Amino acid sequence: MPQRESLFEATITETVRLRHLVYLPPRYHERPHLRWPLMLFLHGAGERGNDLSQVCKHGPPKLAEERALPFVILSPQCPAETTWLGLLRALAALLEDALQRYRVDPDRVYVTGLSMGGYGTWALAAERPDLVAAIAPICGGGDWFRGFPARVLNLWEMPVWAFHGARDQVVPPSGSQELVALLQALGGPARLTLYPHADHDSWTETYNNPALYRWLLMQRLKPHRRPRTLETALPDGSTLRYWQGGGGCIIAPESAGLGRMVTLEAETWQALAAERSDPRRLAQELAALGLPSELAPYVTAVQAAAE
Repeated sequence: MPQRESLFEATITETVRLRHLVYLPPRYHERPHLRWPLMLFLHGAGERGNDLSQVCKHGPPKLAEERALPFVILSPQCPAETTWLGLLRALAALLEDALQRYRVDPDRVYVTGLSMGGYGTWALAAERPDLVAAIAPICGGGDWFRGFPARVLNLWEMPVWAFHGARDQVVPPSGSQELVALLQALGGPARLTLYPHADHDSWTETYNNPALYRWLLMQRLKPHRRPRTLETALPDGSTLRYWQGGGGCIIAPESAGLGRMVTLEAETWQALAAERSDPRRLAQELAALGLPSELAPYVTAVQAAAE
């Protein structure tokens, strides 16, 4: 029998609950006029459930039991059999509530997390770049079903310091490397620390490093801007999607922008621009830069569209 088109529409009101730990700095009550930086910590998959003490196994909530930290810290617990990726709206609501409930600086809201929490850190920042000043994801990556890696470009100008173990066999380091490379290609303030001898546990060394906290405290929320997202037609009639910013360019051969994305940093992009009039020399230049020569028609198309 033939099928007919239909449409369903409804307004759904959602109630969210997140059990969490709250850490207030020792001098929080002594200095009533001071607004403190706010940190959201997202734990890994092993700490899910309903035993809130599990959240203190790693990271800032563990350190907060041992020493004073200059942040208001929220450490929620993810329920069993779900992940942070399904709780992004709840996490954003938790942060927004904290901005009203505690004396915190809305320009210094930081998110960090490990493993599953690293994925959640990337995703929450991409979802709400208007709320987060900087992120420190550890052994995480981007979820394809949520539009990554292209979605990371929402964080174009957000300070990012990612961490990963080079020997990680649980979450491959390529998860962090790809996202940081995309941001760096557009001149974004993103950096990656790759521990050469670490496996999945790259969080212990990271959270024990005072430099991480000094770096976070220097970051402030900036007006959110997205890089230029453009499209141009290829000779075969298909559409090429690309992004430009900071003098660099990112090209996605697939029109959806979710396939293999080629990063061309500013210096590389300028070198290729000098060869655009000669397809053969352009292909040779690509090969010399370690890029596939098959990229030549895409580079030519982008350069022609920019003229």
